[in-house]
Amino acid sequence: KVLSDQRKRPNFGNAGAVNTLLSRAVQNMETRLEGLPSEERAVVGLVGDDFLTAEQIESRSLDINGLFQDIIGCDSIKDQVNRFMQTIAFSKKQGKDPLEELELNFFFAGAPGTGKTTVARIMGKLLSSLGLLSSQLVVECSASDLITGYTGQAAKTTREKFKEALGGVLFIDEAYRLHPDKGGPYMQEVTDEIVQILTEPKFKNNLAVIFAGYD
Repeated sequence: KVLSDQRKRPNFGNAGAVNTLLSRAVQNMETRLEGLPSEERAVVGLVGDDFLTAEQIESRSLDINGLFQDIIGCDSIKDQVNRFMQTIAFSKKQGKDPLEELELNFFFAGAPGTGKTTVARIMGKLLSSLGLLSSQLVVECSASDLITGYTGQAAKTTREKFKEALGGVLFIDEAYRLHPDKGGPYMQEVTDEIVQILTEPKFKNNLAVIFAGYD
């Protein structure tokens, strides 16, 4: 499971990942066994939790129901979370991958200061805790960050930003600017690239994309 999650991240390397995994497991085991007599330590081996990262341990112990308790006006998101949990439970009972039934692309609409970015960060923790994403990572940018002012460069910049967010959440603010009438002619190149990326196996179901804006 740990290696499977890491394969979704950019720059994954099999050998390096295995070495890191084993080193972390040994270090975690040493920490876990601290204080035990040497004769007891000698007969105790690695356990599954020793292979987990600190982030994965945090995700497992996360109080999902408490994530949004301090956020006002998120009833629709809470309803969506409940539907996600029901779908995950049903899919696992049927022996299916929950991601075949779930959509990981969202649109957050609201005026500035209404907590869209805060909720996006919470979504990173939530989706990781539910096992839908491999990381709590949230990469934040605005639609304007995806253009450079040069023909042919917007697609490259957009793809690099999506690669950076692999395994986690990409939060694109000011999404209304993605429309060429509002963001300029280079935005057509950006939107075309986004549509292409979201259909590619490398990206599909391997990250969540949150488009945020005012309308």
